[in-house]
Amino acid sequence: MSFPDWTHSNAVTYSPDDKALMLSMRHQAWVIKINYNDGAGDGSILWKLGYQGDFALQSGTDNAVDPVDWFNAQHDANIISTTTAGTLDVLLFDNGDQRVLNTSGTLCGPTTTPCDSRVPILHLDESAKTADITWIDNWRPHFPSSAVPPAS
Repeated sequence: MSFPDWTHSNAVTYSPDDKALMLSMRHQAWVIKINYNDGAGDGSILWKLGYQGDFALQSGTDNAVDPVDWFNAQHDANIISTTTAGTLDVLLFDNGDQRVLNTSGTLCGPTTTPCDSRVPILHLDESAKTADITWIDNWRPHFPSSAVPPAS
């Protein structure tokens, strides 16, 4: 029997500065931060990072344009800065499967703009709720998630 995998959570990172957890939810195209407080938290979602989440994508180094520059079907979200709360840097692998291309909801694919995979670094300001792509490595051609072998 097959059960739906509506979140496909694929990475969890502990944030020692605020004792929270950062969780990558691939099928929601969000990275969320959870009030963990070393096990004493209430489990509430502190923020959602991604298209239609809590952060505004800034026009930074890579001239980000909402929604096409948001990640989609991501894996392995990690905090790479020395600070893990307040202002922090997040690195992830953006598969780009079914990326939303515009506010009309057009998705990338064979009949529209081809999908692309990339590895961005996003600088987050949790207070201002802003995200800025400060570095990005574009992978062409597209590296679909179906090409990734399952973990053993």
